Parts: sequence; C-alpha cells; structure tokens
Amino acid sequence: MIRSDVQSQFITDSLKEGTVFKMAKVIGIDLGTTNSVVSIMEGGEPVVIPNQEGSRITPSVVAFTDKGDILVGQVAKRQAITNPENTIFSVKD
Repeated sequence: MIRSDVQSQFITDSLKEGTVFKMAKVIGIDLGTTNSVVSIMEGGEPVVIPNQEGSRITPSVVAFTDKGDILVGQVAKRQAITNPENTIFSVKD
C-alpha cells in the first residue's frame, strides 16, 4: 500500500510534468428477478448498455443445454418451454 503523502506527491509531480491520467469507467449492474440492466457513467449521467440483441434489458434467465452450452438472457428464455429442468429464472432469497 502506498502512503497517502507519497501518493499525493506523485500525483502533484505528474501533473506538473503534464502526465495524463485516464479514469476508469463506473459500471452499474441491476440484477433483477425478472430482468437485468447494465449501465456506465458518461459525463455524469448513466448510460444503459444494450445487450447483444440490442435490447436495453436482459431477461434474468440462465439455461444449460444437453451439449454443455450455457445460455443467458433472451436466448435462455426462448428455450425454457423445451428445457424447463435446466433453465433457471425468477430466483429470490
């Protein structure tokens, strides 16, 4: 762990030398019992990240196929009728 006075001096010296610091993005994940959403902060505002299908919400569903594949989201939800024993949804403690 770096002592705070050493860390502060490093930052001060770096700023004098014109070093550019890149800030990491803040990510928020809402794991809902029905749907989940992922967003990042951009310019002080939350921006929802669309899933691979372009939707802003993703069904909170996971399924396992006979071939060993793991399906998530809408793909898992679509096959729930034909594979109910290997599909997990609406889990709440």
